[in-house]
Amino acid sequence: MNRFRYIFRLTTVFFIALGSVFPLNALAETRSFFQVWYVLESNSFLQPFPGEEPFVITGAIDYTITRVQLRIAPLLQETCSSETEPAGQGFSGQWEGRSKQFFIQIPPLKEASRYCVRFEVEKQQHGDSEQNQIRLMEPVMVRVPGRNYYVSLDLGVLMTPAFDDALPYLGANFYFDRINKDIPLREDDGFWKRTSLVVGVTLGQPRDSTIKPLLEDRMLLTGAGFRITDDLKLGMGVIYFKQRHSNPLVDQSRRNVSGYLSLSLDVDLYGMFQRWNPFELTETNGH
Repeated sequence: MNRFRYIFRLTTVFFIALGSVFPLNALAETRSFFQVWYVLESNSFLQPFPGEEPFVITGAIDYTITRVQLRIAPLLQETCSSETEPAGQGFSGQWEGRSKQFFIQIPPLKEASRYCVRFEVEKQQHGDSEQNQIRLMEPVMVRVPGRNYYVSLDLGVLMTPAFDDALPYLGANFYFDRINKDIPLREDDGFWKRTSLVVGVTLGQPRDSTIKPLLEDRMLLTGAGFRITDDLKLGMGVIYFKQRHSNPLVDQSRRNVSGYLSLSLDVDLYGMFQRWNPFELTETNGH
């Protein structure tokens, strides 16, 4: 009876968590745009540019700055420098006003592409000069990552009514939407942003001597997962194994399946690889 009590409790937690986060999907269309912060002093960006969706470039400024203008165009050469100033088909936008922060909305950019971005800042002059000072920043090269699907590592623990033990497992999550783990779910939410298919194997064996692995010393599992946070995921599915006859005198086994519930970590292997990449997300000429 203990196994069913554990499964009931885990099922209750699963559906409570699922119901608490699912209403966020109804607000997906009204959520604010993802913001990419620009640092004027270093002429650099703090976040990657999202692909195939509009976003906002923002940054902190002082009250003497009255206008911020930018130009974004696809990079057609190897480098982005003063000689390769953004030209041709692209986007120009500007902000004017008096504030400590500027906002410029950017249309969707093509995934797996490189862009050249250049800022122009107008600053009010004090004293006898009636003309404002215009500062033209060095062009910045930005890479927009390209992923129409996403695969991550799934590391967790599962429980099944087939045996009492909680088993660790290792698997892969397959998402069918663009996922960027640098963008939190609170800013880029949706059902397919949270839901994935799972394929994996167990990392241990139950104490029940009648249960035998289907694949040498591993049991295969398939299912679906739902992220309740950026990295924590609940899952459910089917586990496959062999089961011997309960009578020890009968030397026979048959293939069997059972449902399972799991709690796991969604590990961003792609992001870890990118952080090991010697190339930065953004580059400036001469740096």
